[in-house]
Amino acid sequence: MSNAESEKKVEAPKRVIPKFASFKPPTATATAIPLIAAPSSKDEKHSGENGKERQHSHRRGHHRSRSRGHERERRHRRDRDQTKDDEERRRRRKHWDDSPKKSLRRRDTLEEDGAHQHQKTGSLLPEATSLIHQTSPPRSPSPKPESWDAPQKQYFMDTRGDEKNLIYGTIHRYSIPDYRRSGAGRIVGLPTNMRIDRDKGDGKVLVLKSGGNVREDSSVRGMRQAFAKLESKDLKRLRVRKDESGLEEAFSRGLDFVPLSIKTKKRKTRDGERSDGSDDDYRDHYRSIEGLKKSSGTPDDPDLDYASESQSEGDYIASSVWGDQKQMVELVRKVDTEPKDIEAWMAYVNHHDTLVSGTGRRKTAAEKRSTAEIKLDILQKALEKNPGNERLLLKYMDIAVEIWDSHKLLSKWRRILEENPTIISLWTKYINFRQTDFLSFTYPECLKCFYECLSVLKAAAFKTDVRSPTREALDKVILYIFVRAVLLMDESGYKENAVAAVQAMLELNLFPPHDIICPTSQGEFDALLEQLERFWDSEAPRIGEEKALGWASFVASGGNGDSPDPAQYDLQLPPLDVNDPFGSWTDAEVEWSQRIGMPARTIDEVEEDDPYRVILFSDLKAFMFYFSSESARKKMIEAFLMYKNMPLLNPQSSNSAAIEDIFLRSGLSELRLDSSNTWFWPKKRRIGDNPFEFKLRNFPLGRESIFSQSTVWFGGIKNVTSVRPEDVRFIRNTLKMLVDNGGDESLALYYLTWEWGSTPDGIKKVAKSLLKRFKICLPLWSAYAQIEWHDAGVDAGRKVFSMALGISKECAASSRRDSILLWHAWIWHELWQGNALEALHLILSIEHGEPPKDTDGSTPGYFSKSLLLKTKGHLEDQQHTMLSLRFIEHAGVFNDIRALLEYLAEGVNLDASLAVYDTFILELERRSMTGSDSQIHELCLLRKARLIYHHSTTAKPFKPATLRSNLETALETFPQNLAFLSLYAWNESRTKIENRLRMIVRDRVLLEGKETVTGWLFAIWAEMRTGEHYNIHTVRNLFEQGVSCDRTRSSVHLWMMFVEFELQQQDPSRAKEILFRGIRHCPWSKGLIMMAFTELRSLLRLEDLRKLLSIMTSEKELRVHDVTELEDMVEEMYNGRSLAHEHSGDFIALPDDDPTDEEMDE
Repeated sequence: MSNAESEKKVEAPKRVIPKFASFKPPTATATAIPLIAAPSSKDEKHSGENGKERQHSHRRGHHRSRSRGHERERRHRRDRDQTKDDEERRRRRKHWDDSPKKSLRRRDTLEEDGAHQHQKTGSLLPEATSLIHQTSPPRSPSPKPESWDAPQKQYFMDTRGDEKNLIYGTIHRYSIPDYRRSGAGRIVGLPTNMRIDRDKGDGKVLVLKSGGNVREDSSVRGMRQAFAKLESKDLKRLRVRKDESGLEEAFSRGLDFVPLSIKTKKRKTRDGERSDGSDDDYRDHYRSIEGLKKSSGTPDDPDLDYASESQSEGDYIASSVWGDQKQMVELVRKVDTEPKDIEAWMAYVNHHDTLVSGTGRRKTAAEKRSTAEIKLDILQKALEKNPGNERLLLKYMDIAVEIWDSHKLLSKWRRILEENPTIISLWTKYINFRQTDFLSFTYPECLKCFYECLSVLKAAAFKTDVRSPTREALDKVILYIFVRAVLLMDESGYKENAVAAVQAMLELNLFPPHDIICPTSQGEFDALLEQLERFWDSEAPRIGEEKALGWASFVASGGNGDSPDPAQYDLQLPPLDVNDPFGSWTDAEVEWSQRIGMPARTIDEVEEDDPYRVILFSDLKAFMFYFSSESARKKMIEAFLMYKNMPLLNPQSSNSAAIEDIFLRSGLSELRLDSSNTWFWPKKRRIGDNPFEFKLRNFPLGRESIFSQSTVWFGGIKNVTSVRPEDVRFIRNTLKMLVDNGGDESLALYYLTWEWGSTPDGIKKVAKSLLKRFKICLPLWSAYAQIEWHDAGVDAGRKVFSMALGISKECAASSRRDSILLWHAWIWHELWQGNALEALHLILSIEHGEPPKDTDGSTPGYFSKSLLLKTKGHLEDQQHTMLSLRFIEHAGVFNDIRALLEYLAEGVNLDASLAVYDTFILELERRSMTGSDSQIHELCLLRKARLIYHHSTTAKPFKPATLRSNLETALETFPQNLAFLSLYAWNESRTKIENRLRMIVRDRVLLEGKETVTGWLFAIWAEMRTGEHYNIHTVRNLFEQGVSCDRTRSSVHLWMMFVEFELQQQDPSRAKEILFRGIRHCPWSKGLIMMAFTELRSLLRLEDLRKLLSIMTSEKELRVHDVTELEDMVEEMYNGRSLAHEHSGDFIALPDDDPTDEEMDE
C-alpha cells in the first residue's frame, strides 16, 4: 500500500454524530458513545435502496398497469438526485464542523428542519434520531477510537432543555422508551378488580374498568353487542369448532397436551390420489372452467365456523372453559383414587352445572335434561361405591325428579325406602314428592305416606334414651311431619280432621295427668293412648272449645266431665239451579265451607250425607305422639300457631328454615285473597310516604315496638278481622287456656298482642286480668303502658310507665333487670311523639332509676357534662355485663339506648350513634354471636336502620345514601328480611332510581337456590310500584319465574296471586291456563281448584267444569259437600242439553308435557 493511500486512509472523515443543545457536549479528551451507531456508506445506501424499493413496491401495487421500463427509469433518476443531495449535505456539514460558530448555526438549522418536518408531517421530532437515518450521507467505516474502550457516562444532565417541548406541549413520542406494565393491568393501591382497559384511551389518559370478578364469558357478550352495532351486514363472527378441535377427547382421556391442529379426512380423486383441498384452490382460479367459486357457508380456516346470532355464549371457547375442563379432570382423578370421598363425588356432580350455566343465563329444558342424565350416571357409580349414603341418595332423587316420569319415580322411591327405612330425610323428601306429584296424588294415599313416615320415626324414637339429644332431634322431626299432615288435611278440605288432630296432640302433651311418664316402648305408648281415648269419647269439652278444662282436669275429676249440649247444624242450602247448576253449587259450597271448622260429636245432629263432620279417635290415633323433651312440648304451641297461619311466639331470624319451607305458610299470615286486595294490588302507582305498606312480616321485632303505630315503625299482630269468627273463637280459647294452665310470661304477652289485633275494644280488660296473674312481669307492664299510650293518650301511658318503674324496685334482682325494657319502650314512644328532649332526660335518669318529675314538655333542657359521661359509662358497663351473663336481649337494649344518647346529646349526631351499633356488632362477632342465624345481630341492624329512618323523617337535610349503604350491608347477611327490603324500596322511591331495587332483589333476595315465596311476592309488589305505569310484562315474568322455580313451584299462594293478577289485567284466558298449571303442581289444594268455579266459571265450558269436578271429588278425593245431585244433573246436560252461557275453548290436559325452552326462558 502506498504512502499516499495510507495518508488518505488516515485522513478519512471521521464519523460525526449530531450534537444537540439539550445534551452536554463531550470533552475533547473523550469521545461519547453514540446512542445510535451511524451506518456505513454501503449500509446506508443499501438501507436507502430498500426503503425506495418498498415505496416502489407499494406504488406498483396501486398502479399495476404501468410498464416495468418506466419504473426502472424513474427509480434511476430518483437515485441520482438523492446522491447529489447527499453530497451537498456532506460538504455543508464539514464546513459547519470547521467553523467556530458551528454549534449555534447547527442548532438553528436543526430547529428549522424540525419545524419544517412538523409542518410537513404533523408529528413531533425534537430528537435527531430520525434525522440520522433520513439525512446522514454515506460514510466510509471509521476506525474504532481507543477511548471507546474506556468507561463512559451512561447519561448526561440536561440543564437547558428543549424549546420544542414547550411549543408542542410534549416530547416526541418516539423518544419515549418502550415499556410494559406488569400485573395484567392492575394498579397499585386500587382494588384488584379495577384494571386498565387497553382497548380505550387516547394514550394520554388511562381508562379503568371493573372486571376482576367478571366471568370470562362477559367478553363474549360484549363482543355480541359490538357486533350487533356494526352497520355492515357482510361481517360475520367466527367461533372455534368444538366438535373437531380435539378438546373433548384430550380432556376425557386425561392427556397432558391439547392438539392445536385438526386432522381432516382427505378425499379421494378420480385417479385414486388423495386431495387435501387443492381442488378448492383450483376452482377458485379465475381460469377455471367452473368459473369463480361462490362464497361458501363456511370460512376458509377449517378450525373455524360462522357463528349465528341465535347461538349461545357457550359455543365460544373462553379461558374459563379451560379452567372448568381442568377442574373436571382433577375431580375425575380424585373420585377414581378416593371412591369413599363423598365431598369429591358431590363436587363432581355439581361441577356439571357450572359447565352449562357458566354464562349466567338460565338453562334450557334440553340442557337441564342432558345434564341431569349425566349427573344420574355419576351418582349411580357413587352409590355403588357408597351404598346407602344419605347425601348421595337425596341428591340422586332430587335430580331424578327433573327427567323421570311419575311412575318411575314412585317405584324408585319405594325401592329406596325399602332398602333404607331409617333415613329420616328420605321420608321427608318422599312425602314432598307424593304431595306434589299430580299423577300419583290422592288424598288417602298421601295421608298413608304420613302414617308410614311417622311409624318409622316412632320406632326409632323408642329405641333411644328419652334424655339423649338424638331423642330430642327425633321429637322435632315427628312434630314437623305432624304439622305437615295437619296442613294437608286443612288445605284438602278436611278441616274437622285437622282441628281434631291439633286438639288431641295439645291435650296429650300440654294437659296430661300428673302421673304420666314418658313412654319408652310402643306398648307403653298404646296404654297412654287408651287413657286419652276415654277422654275423647266422653264428649267432654276439648281445648279451644267453650268451658274446656283439659284432659288432666277430666282425670282428676274421676272421668266425670260435663258434656256440652248437643249442637244443631241447621245449615239449609238452596236447591241447585237447573239453568246454572255449577253456579248455584259453587255458592252453596263456599257458604258451607265457611260454616264448618270445629269437629262435631256423636251426640250432635249433623247431616246424614256428611260423614266427615264427626271425628273418632281412631281417625287420629296414628298421628299421636308424646314428646319426651320440654322444649318439644312447648314447640306444640308454635305448631298450633303455624297451623292457624299466625306469627310465631318467639321472634326468629328471617333466615329460619320455616321461611324457606313452602308447605308451612310461614310469613304469609296477611296474604288472603279476600284481604290482599286492600294492600297488595296497587291503587297508586308509587310507594307511599312510609315503608310499612308491605304487610307480610318476616323479621324479628323488639318488645318496644310490638304495639307501635304503623305510621312510625313496624308493629306486631294487626288486622286479624279477616279471619273467620269461628277461627277467632278457637284461637282465643286455646291461647287463654294455655295461659291459664301454667303458661309463661312470653305466652301471656303473645296472647295480649293477639287480642290487641283481633278485638282492640276489650284489650284493657284482658290486660288487667293478665296483670293480676303476672303482677311483677315488667314486659307485660310495658305492653299495658303502650296500650294506654295509644288508647287513652300520652299522659295515661306515661303514668303507667312511671308506676311500673316504681313496682320494679320491689321486684327480685332476676326480675329487676327487665326494668330496662320499660325505659326502652318509654324513650322510643317519646321520640315517636316528637319529644326528643323528654327522651334525653329519660335516658339520663336510668342510672338512679327515678323518672323525671315532669315529662310534659316543661322539663328544662340543661344537663351537666358530668351527668352525661356518668350515664354513658353506666350504660356501657351494663351492656358488657349482660353480654357476659348471656342476657343477649338486654344487652341489645342497652346498646340501643347508648346510641340514642349519642344521637340526642350531640344535637342529633347520626354518625356518632351509628358508630355505637358498629362497635356492638364487632363485640358480638368477637363472641361468635353474629351470622345469618343470629337473632340479636339482625335485631341490632334493624334498630340501627330504625334510628336512620327516624332521623330521615325528623331531621333535615338527610342523605339517602346513608340509609342505602346500611341496608345493603344488612341485606348481605339477612336477604329475606322484609323490613330491610321495605325500607330500601321506600328510600329508593325518593331518588327515582328503580334499578337499584331491582338489582338488590335479583342479586340478594332471589339468588338462585335461595328463593322464597315472600321474596317473590315482595319483588312483584315492588315492581308494580316502580312508576306511574308499571310494565305488565315485567310483573308477569316475575310471576312466571316464581312458579317455575324448583323451590317455590308448589306454592299455593303464588299460583293464586298469579291467577288474580291475570284477572286484574282482564285476561281470563291466560288466567285459565295459569290456573290449570297451578293445579298440576298443587293437586292437594281445594282452594286453588275452587277458583275455577268462583272466578273463571263464565269462561269454562261444561266439559271443563265437569272434568274439574271429577278431579276434585273422584280422582283426588278432596273434601266437598254432597255432589250426587250435581253430577246427575251435569250428566244429563252433557248427554243432550247445554247451558245457555256455554263458551268455546279447549280444556287444558292435566298434567301437561314438560315445559319447553320458551317457557323456561320466560
